[in-house]
Amino acid sequence: MPSGRFCSTPAHGTHTTPRTPNVAEPRKLRDFAVNPYIFSAGCTLVADAQQPQQPVHGAQRESPCGNMGTLPVILLVTFLFMYLFMIRPQSRQRSQKEQMLRNLKKNDKVVTIGGILGTVTNVQADSNEVTIKVDDSNNTKIRILRSAIHEVLRDGGEDDKPAA
Repeated sequence: MPSGRFCSTPAHGTHTTPRTPNVAEPRKLRDFAVNPYIFSAGCTLVADAQQPQQPVHGAQRESPCGNMGTLPVILLVTFLFMYLFMIRPQSRQRSQKEQMLRNLKKNDKVVTIGGILGTVTNVQADSNEVTIKVDDSNNTKIRILRSAIHEVLRDGGEDDKPAA
């Protein structure tokens, strides 16, 4: 038979004093007690929940899960929100970038995804490569992929205005 702090009878007929836990000693499961008032209140709530409710004559019985008719509406609103604020703007940006890369022409000033500024010197419609000139004094040219172009810079300060 276990003896200890919360046991009503001491082990082997000896009388023991309650043990005070040492600060350096780790707490054990036996150091924690169940509050009987909280335990009984929890049991009462569970017992009340398990008792069947007497239906009112002529009234419909409510579902235990609540009104399940609102679930499809909530899911529809969530999907609509995701489409309007996440999917649609991303697809619009993707189509604008594809159009920008299709309309790329010679002498366009571009910025690559690595931050290199240059001027397009050679672009072919059926090729995936573009040649840009990065230094005018040495005539340095770099061949890059079309998808590596981040932005086409406009002349005359047009890059501050949104494209129509």
